[in-house]
Amino acid sequence: MTEQEGFQPTDISDWFWDLIRRADKDREKLRGILSTLSRDEIYRFHREFEEASVELQASPFLEYIDEDESEDGVEDIANWVVSQGFDHYQAVWRDPSMIPRHVDVGSAEDLYGVAGDVYSERFARPIGLHEEEP
Repeated sequence: MTEQEGFQPTDISDWFWDLIRRADKDREKLRGILSTLSRDEIYRFHREFEEASVELQASPFLEYIDEDESEDGVEDIANWVVSQGFDHYQAVWRDPSMIPRHVDVGSAEDLYGVAGDVYSERFARPIGLHEEEP
């Protein structure tokens, strides 16, 4: 088992993992789910997705990813793992050799970016410019 700076998969909320489960690896399903949430909830989902993903973009996981993989490719792989749901994420966390060596860019099962798209469509600003609602 890995221990990166004390992070554990359970540090990501059950709420987040439930949304991922409900989306069932389908970007359009996730779009529909997120479109019913508040601005702060969409932002929270986005931040938790990024937090879960970044934890897989370092050692020991890098040791099992193709050595020729670009930084963006490593991020795509991590995003794909998060998109598979909590059980898969936790399995990879416990056994880093389970991380894919490569994933195809634009995989339909990669849910990353949907929150940013929904956010910008609904609130006419990029998710990176999020402000807490009053």
